[in-house]
Amino acid sequence: MSKNINPNSENPSRKSKKVKHILIGSPEEVKKTIYAIYALKYAYPGAIR
Repeated sequence: MSKNINPNSENPSRKSKKVKHILIGSPEEVKKTIYAIYALKYAYPGAIR
């Protein structure tokens, strides 16, 4: 199992990297997924359409 890594806000010495993800599904499911990864502090949504 991999080691848990704290978010950047708790570890300022870590540099964030930009990653692009493509989400495929209904608009409602895509929004739910975006909000879920935001809640985990994994990503911050831009403009949600």
